[in-house]
Formats: sequence, structure tokens, C-alpha cells
Amino acid sequence: MFVATQLMKRAHHKQLVGLDYDITLEQVGVLEVLAARGDMNMSELSKAVLKHNANITRMVDKLENRKYVIRKPVVGDRRANLLSITKEGQKVFKEAIQIVKKTNLDNLSCISRDEEAHMLALTKRIISHLS
Repeated sequence: MFVATQLMKRAHHKQLVGLDYDITLEQVGVLEVLAARGDMNMSELSKAVLKHNANITRMVDKLENRKYVIRKPVVGDRRANLLSITKEGQKVFKEAIQIVKKTNLDNLSCISRDEEAHMLALTKRIISHLS
């Protein structure tokens, strides 16, 4: 499983490099969560993408530098911020997710739809067990 995951990440990276946005698959995942769920704090985002807070902070810093996300202060709490995807971040996400979906299709083209559905069901069961 580990080798397959690493090879799929590598395939995604190769395809995403073709975009002019300098974005990783994990950063696309952060944009996806923010686009789908709306504003959230770093802890919520960290849990949603299954990454440690330090890694999320680093990713968010890079995304913020590229103007894909912004930090909004929380009224009444000087220390807290909410993360929000920007219009530019939404544009990048929409383009990048198409690359990710196509790469997924290409990566899984060696198995049938039934095998893919079975693999997905097993993966969901493993995730549920480990969560």
C-alpha cells in the first residue's frame, strides 16, 4: 500500500508541476477542505487533512504567500485566526483538482470499475478502523 501511495503521489506531482501555480497535492487538499467547508481555524484544518499542526502552519504560510488563502482575525481573540480560501485560491483549486482527477483516472486505468469500487470500500473500512 505504501509503495502504491508513493507512486500515486509522484504521478500527481509530475502533473501538477505543469501548472504555473507551484502547488503540491497536499496543498491542493488544504484548498479543497477550505473550499468545501468554509473558514476554519488551524486546528480544525489540521484534523481535516490529517496533518500535524507544524506541517499545516508551513503549508498555510506558503499558500498565504501565494495569495491562495488568507488569515482572518477572530473577533474577541487576538491569538486566533480563521483561514479562508481567496478567489485566486479557488481558481487554482478548480484547475488543480481537474489535474488530480485526471491523474487518478490514469493511475487506476489498470483495474476495472468493480475492482476500483472494491478497493475504495476496503480503503474506507481501513480508514474507519484506524480513525
